Amino acid sequence: MRAFQKSLKEFGETIKIKKDEFARPIFKFLVFIKVSPLTLSFLALFLGLAGAFYLTISRGVFLILVALGWIFDLFDGGLARYKNDCSGQGFWFDYILDRIVVLSVMVAVFFISGRDNILYIFVPLLYCVVHLIYAFNRGKLVLIYVHPIYFLLTYFNIFYASVFFLTVNIINLCLFVFFKKIA
Repeated sequence: MRAFQKSLKEFGETIKIKKDEFARPIFKFLVFIKVSPLTLSFLALFLGLAGAFYLTISRGVFLILVALGWIFDLFDGGLARYKNDCSGQGFWFDYILDRIVVLSVMVAVFFISGRDNILYIFVPLLYCVVHLIYAFNRGKLVLIYVHPIYFLLTYFNIFYASVFFLTVNIINLCLFVFFKKIA
């Protein structure tokens, strides 16, 4: 089973390398105009929080803002690698900002839902538990990231998006237990 963990990690690294190669011209432009990875992280946070706010007003604006924030979030780590400016602190800072955005969307979903369904309370709590376990294990666990899919589903149907996210987080907990026993 360790071979499976290793191949999963190698697959993730390959995707990261291909994404960085594809975005190299964008990184060159960002370096030219002196944009830092931290700036991109804060732009992603701002757009994500604004998107969560707009979810209560207009789902179209929500989707546009969250998509733009996600694009900035895609480039912050790649820009740091391109500039050879990577650090463990930067990784965790970006990780925390991403969790803030997802939780803010979940809070907006809770307020839109009329606060009458326990699902909209349970999903954010489970999400926090899953990511606290991940953080306390210093990111060494297998974790499925599906935030863009969750945001897209939220645009169409809040209930199904929440059920989907609940399912993924239960799978993450199972992966934690399963791979922890193997390691």
